[in-house]
Formats: sequence, C-alpha cells, structure tokens
Amino acid sequence: ALPSPSPSPSPPSPPAVSPSLSTMATMPPPPMWAVPPPNPVRVEVIREGAVVTHAMLTSSQLVIGRDPSADIVLPHPSVSRKHALLVHKEGGEVFAFDLGSTHGSSINRKPLPPKSYVRLDRGAMLRLGTSSRLVCVTAVEGEEEDATGDTANDATTGDKAGGA
Repeated sequence: ALPSPSPSPSPPSPPAVSPSLSTMATMPPPPMWAVPPPNPVRVEVIREGAVVTHAMLTSSQLVIGRDPSADIVLPHPSVSRKHALLVHKEGGEVFAFDLGSTHGSSINRKPLPPKSYVRLDRGAMLRLGTSSRLVCVTAVEGEEEDATGDTANDATTGDKAGGA
C-alpha cells in the first residue's frame, strides 16, 4: 500500500475574502498625507432630501461604489463598482477622488476631475454618475461641537471661556 497523502493534498488557498481593495487595478495607493481621523467622520447618503444610510470614516480612506465590498454601496447603473474615494488628511480635511469612473462625479454640480484629490467641505454634495443619491460629509472631527463652544478644546483657551 502507498503511504497516505498528507491531510491537505494541495497548498492551502488564501482565505476567502471579497476582492481586496489593494489588488484592484483602479485603486491607487493612499496618498502619503492620508491619515485616519482621530474621531470618526460621519458621511451620509441623501436621497430626495432624506438620509437613507450613513457610514463612519474611521480609516484614512473610504471607498464608494456599486460593488458590495465598498464602504458605501450606491446601487445605481451609472455608479462604477469602485467609483470614488473619500480620503482624510491630518487637520480634519476630507478629499474626494474619482477613480476614473465611466460616468464621473461632481461636487455641488461641478465636475470632479478624474484621479484628482478635491477638498470636500462639510455639507458639500458629492454625486456619483447620475445617481439621485448624494454623499455628504456632515461632521468632521467635532467641527459641529466647536461651533457651539462646547468642546474640550475650549478649556485650553484660558479662564474666560464665557465672555460678557
């Protein structure tokens, strides 16, 4: 009799995961300045004036597209599988980056140049393709709290936080 083969006759295959973003040909490496935000950044998807879903940007970048593995999935025929990125920069800025999609993107109705980082101000509306859904960064690192004067940062301004 021949010796029995080892329990795994073929080399182990890599774990079954959705296509890694790093292996997608359309995914550029994150820019050198991309850093995770110290606090999550809220990103909302709005359709007909109502928030239909949201995601939290907790890493240096977030993928938006039609593919189920995207961080924000927009199921519309004009949205590419991997359509755009939101990238966080130190200091709280968020940038939009169109990955060279077929139908393009726009910020506040102005075309977003493909494969270029464009700052996305809080409240700006990012449209992918011709989808009626809009992507909006609604809170960046506590900016909303800063506006009310209720953050811990005010404690560093001195004793006279209130004023007359």
